Amino acid sequence: MKKHRRDILKAGVSAMVMSSISGCVTYALWDDDKYNFLENENFSSIHATEDWSKIIVLGESRHYIFDVPAELARTLNSTYYPYVFAEFGVFNIQEGGVLNGSLTIQLVGNAPEKERVKAQEDGFINFRQYFDLKGLAYDSGPSSKAMRSFQRTQGLNRTYSVGVYAEPSKTAKTLGVIGKLALTPITVAVDGSLILVTAPVSIPVLIILSKVI
Repeated sequence: MKKHRRDILKAGVSAMVMSSISGCVTYALWDDDKYNFLENENFSSIHATEDWSKIIVLGESRHYIFDVPAELARTLNSTYYPYVFAEFGVFNIQEGGVLNGSLTIQLVGNAPEKERVKAQEDGFINFRQYFDLKGLAYDSGPSSKAMRSFQRTQGLNRTYSVGVYAEPSKTAKTLGVIGKLALTPITVAVDGSLILVTAPVSIPVLIILSKVI
């Protein structure tokens, strides 16, 4: 990863925050009877794979891995990225861990004019972008010493939460509202870095938000 990219990520830390005043991600009520409210999932770190194909939210109970739409990848790699903040909507989990969510990104009011123009050219409407996200939810599994250390040193400086709704399990009612989820493919490497283990390769994971200042 190039140094200027790291600098952009660090610069964006203080801007791209999830409801930093309240410390809680804002979410709309989910009215569909298909889903039941499960819990407010706490999380303290948000990451992206090195190839910007996935966004990873490390919750206390589950790990949530979303595919990154092309438009969102463009925003995350843009020059105006340090001037945006974001809010997750609710997470909806279906049978087998199939995951749906949403992300709203908004340009801050003091963004330079050239960055505001660029954002509009990239599809921002009223200085906002809205993304439907799809992915998979995983059981976080037993918390290893390495993972606890990683989240303590590389996570946000406060805990946030998002509402999680789940589709009642059709095949494993005794295992809970969504049945048994697969174990997380996220692990900590020997050098302390985060890795998404996939077949046939493992993808390094970057910190997209390391600290909320």
